[in-house]
Amino acid sequence: MVYRRLVGLVALIAAGSVFAGELEQKTERLCERMAQCTWKNLDVDHMSADMEQTITSSLDGLCLSVKKSVDPLRAQNAQNQAKLCIDSMLALDCDALIYNEVQTPACSTLKTRLSAP
Repeated sequence: MVYRRLVGLVALIAAGSVFAGELEQKTERLCERMAQCTWKNLDVDHMSADMEQTITSSLDGLCLSVKKSVDPLRAQNAQNQAKLCIDSMLALDCDALIYNEVQTPACSTLKTRLSAP
């Protein structure tokens, strides 16, 4: 459940992000926040070292895939909407960010904009 939610969030941002300057910083903060929220909700004291490494690798991989798979969408002027989407996700509490299928209005607008012909 946690990974499916994270993958969905990361995919949405990857679809509309251009990594430069402020947007890159916001995306990095979102990655850090997702990791923080994931670890907060796990019982690390009873987790094997292998499982901890697997989760760390998964989180690192999610953020890395976003940064590597971004197709600049300057022509669609999606950068500002992507920033608004990230800001709205950063404002969510951990439960809403990780476990709920919450889609903020700013992210809905980004999704709509990216799916328009």
